[in-house]
Parts: sequence; C-alpha cells; structure tokens
Amino acid sequence: MHHGHFRPSWAYQIRVAAAQGHFRDAISLFLRMRASAAPRSSVPASLPAALKCCTALGFRALGTSLHGLAIRSGRIRRPLHG
Repeated sequence: MHHGHFRPSWAYQIRVAAAQGHFRDAISLFLRMRASAAPRSSVPASLPAALKCCTALGFRALGTSLHGLAIRSGRIRRPLHG
C-alpha cells in the first residue's frame, strides 16, 4: 500500500481559508497559485473565494482584475455594475 503525502488542491485550500475568514491567507495562496505551475482548472475553481476575500479586505483593484478574469474564464457571465 502506498502512503504518499496528500496535499489538497490549491482551489480547495483557497476556498477553505476564505470560508474560515482567513482572507489575507486565501489571497496570498491565490497569488502564489497564479505564479506557480498550478493546473489551469485551479484558477476558475478558486475565483469566487478570491473575489469574496477582495471584497472583505477592500482590495478593489485586485477584485476588479479578478472579476475580469472570472468573466473571461466563463465563471461569471455578466459584467460588474456599480
């Protein structure tokens, strides 16, 4: 039986950190993921949590950038108003 080290996916770690209110940690993980060779599927899967964190922290510029990425990736279908 193989007992390898299990590491949760980037998206899972980001979603859990955000759900637990660790917004800065979640954003840090998201930015590290983007700079790494993470699978492309991890980005759209973690965008809702990253956007939530940007809102909670008042990171408007990063949130706007991520919102645009979410639209381009098909994760969000309508533009942000307001």
